[in-house]
Amino acid sequence: NISEDDIKEAEQAVQEDLLRMSNEKYTLSFSIKEVLYSETATKNVQNFYATGFLAQEYTQNNASLKENLIAIYVNYECEYDHTLTPNEDGDIQCYIFVLRDLSTGKWNVWDRSYDLKKFGKSGSSDK
Repeated sequence: NISEDDIKEAEQAVQEDLLRMSNEKYTLSFSIKEVLYSETATKNVQNFYATGFLAQEYTQNNASLKENLIAIYVNYECEYDHTLTPNEDGDIQCYIFVLRDLSTGKWNVWDRSYDLKKFGKSGSSDK
């Protein structure tokens, strides 16, 4: 099971990733509105990857995705210099998927989805 400490560490990994994004040379402004663990999206993303390469890798190491993959709902507002990046700006909502490194135990940003309906509730977190 995912502990409260796991959730805090995953949220911290996401905060650090967002800070990195805010410091990119193409970022003109960046404001974090919300960073929250999403139980619904976590279950959905775990089920989505349950039979793929990721699950096989963890199974080979006697681990489970249910203990090592977390979805964090993020809402931020940003403005980018479009001469330097094609990234969309504005009010952004997404799920950031955080995966525990089995060798270090550290939580790292692994992937993200801007399709809120695919993994969770549309436009809201469910903490």
